[in-house]
Amino acid sequence: MKKFAAVVLAALVVFTINALSWVVLPFHNQTIHKFTDEDAVARVLKANAPKAGVYLYPLGDLHKSGLTSKQQEDEWEKVQEKMTKGPFAFVSVLPQGMKPWLPKSMFREFIKNLLAAFNIVWLLAQTTELNYWKKVIFVMLAALAGSIIAILPNWIWWGMSPAYILVQFVDIAIAWFAAGLVMAKFLATQSAKPQTPISDGLTLEGNINQE
Repeated sequence: MKKFAAVVLAALVVFTINALSWVVLPFHNQTIHKFTDEDAVARVLKANAPKAGVYLYPLGDLHKSGLTSKQQEDEWEKVQEKMTKGPFAFVSVLPQGMKPWLPKSMFREFIKNLLAAFNIVWLLAQTTELNYWKKVIFVMLAALAGSIIAILPNWIWWGMSPAYILVQFVDIAIAWFAAGLVMAKFLATQSAKPQTPISDGLTLEGNINQE
């Protein structure tokens, strides 16, 4: 029951801190920029991105089936040239639009936090001899480890700005540090299981030979 409470309360803490970070603090808005002419961009996207999904520019015909090796090499050279000249874009497009602050999206966000909290609580329950503050740090580092795997590739491969990535990491560190304060309170410190001592005068090799 305590573990269940730790999962739910930690998820609520993370959800609340993330919401406050996006709505109250200015840092996220400072890392997201406005197109010079939004209406022109919208027209281009509707004309060239007819279905919802992730789009990459430049991509050319690299994913087109049936190309020979020579054609793939030629296409890759064209794409590299365009990438070097710019612009480069990695974009998620929803031609049909979406409602802001959709309750379904907020529910999904909370479920995501629940799943993450469940996994971290399970990991924390496997530890031994950790005092309260070491548990808190463990929770924060576990969350940051997952974030390194999931978020850092957006900077490495897709060119998302260092400022945008940094704000994500700061958000995660603060939110899961706070979640760690809750988890550490609910999960008691476990002692390591004592090992069975070998009898005096007997070695492990001697026992094996006797058997």
